[in-house]
Amino acid sequence: MDHTTHPLSPIPMDDRILQLALQMKQAGLPWEPEVGCFVWDREGIISHPSPFPQRVYFILSMKRFINIFGDVEEMKHRLVWLPTWFQARQIMRQLQIDDVSLDRNRPATVEAEMTGIYRSILQGLTVVDPKSTGNRDSVDKKSETAWVRAVMVSDLGEMALMPRPVMQRIVAVYREVARAYLGWRRIQESETEDWLPRETQFDDDLLRELSHFYSDYQKSIQSLDRIRKAAHLLEVIDPRENREDFDHLVAQILDSDSPQASQQSILERLTTDGSDQPTS
Repeated sequence: MDHTTHPLSPIPMDDRILQLALQMKQAGLPWEPEVGCFVWDREGIISHPSPFPQRVYFILSMKRFINIFGDVEEMKHRLVWLPTWFQARQIMRQLQIDDVSLDRNRPATVEAEMTGIYRSILQGLTVVDPKSTGNRDSVDKKSETAWVRAVMVSDLGEMALMPRPVMQRIVAVYREVARAYLGWRRIQESETEDWLPRETQFDDDLLRELSHFYSDYQKSIQSLDRIRKAAHLLEVIDPRENREDFDHLVAQILDSDSPQASQQSILERLTTDGSDQPTS
C-alpha cells in the first residue's frame, strides 16, 4: 500500500458532477445556503478566485456571500449546491430512494460512486407516472411536487428518521394544503396554473385567511398546524425514554378524524410544561 500523503479532494469536481447537480437543482432539490456547503458559481458572479477548480466554492462565511449576492434567495437562485457524500445520502433517505443497489454494486472510483448517487437523487426528484410521460401536465406536476417537498424541508428540516407512515401522512397534508395555497397565490399574482412561488415557504398570513374565511380549507390547514407542532416534537423525543408521548404524537399525525380537543391535548401538555422544545 502506498502510504505517501496526498491531498484529498473534498468532493469530485468534474463536469459530470456539476451538470448532475444543476439538473437536481432544476428538478427542485431543496437547499438552504449555510456554512459548510460546496457551491458551483456557474454564472461567474463571484470575482474572488477559488482554491477549487471549475469555479467551485466553499461557504465559510455566510456574511461574505450575502455581501456578494444580496440575500439568501439570490444565492439559491444563482448558485448550484454540490451535496457532499454524506449530505447526498441524507437526501436519499429523505426522498425515500432505495440505496441497496448502490451499496451492492459499488463503483471502482469515488467519482463514479458520487455520480451514481447524484443520478439516483435526480431520478427520485423527477420520477413520474409512466402513463403521463410526455404530457405537459406531468412536467408541471413534477415541478409542483418538488416545490411542496422544498416547503416541507423548510418547515420541518430533516425527516429521514421519522416512521414511514408518519412521512406519508405529512406529505399528504402538505400536498393538500399546497393545492389550495398555490391556487390562491396564482390568483393573487395573476399567474398561470403552472406558476410556482420563488420562495419555498407558506405565507402564514395567507394560510390564516384561508383557514378563517374559506371553510373548504379549514380542516387541511388545521391538520397542517397540528402536524408542524407534532413533527418538531417527534424530533426531540427519544422513543426509548418516552414511548408514551412519542406514540401519542405519531397517532395525532396519522389520525385525521380525532376531535380537535383530543388532538391538541398532548401538544398542549408538551409545549406548556416549561420545556424549551420547538413547537412551530
